[in-house]
Amino acid sequence: MLHFFIDKHSLSVEYNQLTGLNVSNNIALESLNIRGNKITAIDISSNAELGWLEVQSNQLTTLDVSSNTALQSLHAYNNLMQNPDDVIGWRDIGLNLVPQGLYWDDNSIDWDARNFFFWELLDPDSGDNGSNNDGNNNGNRSSGGGSSGGGIRDAISNIINSNTPVNVTQAAANTAAQNALAAARATGSTVATVNFRNPGEISLATLKAMTNAATQAGIALRIQGDSMTVDNRAVNVRITFNPAHSTQNLNISASSINTQASQTMNTFTRFFSNDLMVVALGQQGSFGQTVRIAVKIAEGLNTNNLVFYTYDRTANSYRQIPAPNMWLDANGYVHFDVSMGGDIVISDGALKRRV
Repeated sequence: MLHFFIDKHSLSVEYNQLTGLNVSNNIALESLNIRGNKITAIDISSNAELGWLEVQSNQLTTLDVSSNTALQSLHAYNNLMQNPDDVIGWRDIGLNLVPQGLYWDDNSIDWDARNFFFWELLDPDSGDNGSNNDGNNNGNRSSGGGSSGGGIRDAISNIINSNTPVNVTQAAANTAAQNALAAARATGSTVATVNFRNPGEISLATLKAMTNAATQAGIALRIQGDSMTVDNRAVNVRITFNPAHSTQNLNISASSINTQASQTMNTFTRFFSNDLMVVALGQQGSFGQTVRIAVKIAEGLNTNNLVFYTYDRTANSYRQIPAPNMWLDANGYVHFDVSMGGDIVISDGALKRRV
């Protein structure tokens, strides 16, 4: 049993085969990550400052958060809990229940899959899907590979990197893939999702190795690359793709708030009168496949008639994306498809030159 000390604000002990953890003396703890262990119970009643908690992929049958009134984000999928009330007190402290995997399925929660988390912060795959248009504003949501027709069918494994994009090593990717596939097998899921936070480049050899592992397991695999906000507490841009379709190394970093995005924004606002935003992709040239982008829409941008363009900074040329398959979710993320890298310019209509 590990013990940690007062005044440590952040603690991560992910993937350490731990069976227990005592943080009762760490009253200043604000962020705790214990995912990917074998922990059967944890007492966090003394951690009143805790705002971010990741306990997914353990062996918890219950979790009491009734004393954690500062909690903003709780990830608890891939445990042994059977229903939401096995997380005691989540309603009392004001958390909202958000099922994982809405991009692929409807918003019913498959408790047999143990895939759920609670998140007050923004997430590009969350929202209310109860309406006939599947929760988007224009009724044009892409299925992204089909729905199982009954709840969540994918298992997720995460790797957290620093806020700066970091290239994905084959060792880290293999570990993440094996964890996701193991979770899928344990829950009967048909899709396993590997999620990398703040990733950079991932090699073709690594993508092929992950695909081979999934093929041998008889489970479909997808990869999500989440480029986070500066404080690392919310998704800024998510890239989702099928590694089996990859034919080259891929850079899956992206940002709508970095220097590159700002520079392209300045270039376009100098010549065009539209309100717009820019997503700067790390990938230059073709992805070799269609990938799905989700980005938090810029505040104030009129979303009634969004038009998407790719911009090649080297050639200083742009072209409209003819069929982006765009939809908007309830949390203010716009989802769309691209096959080319570079910068993506999202405009409130067809570009209009300044006069």
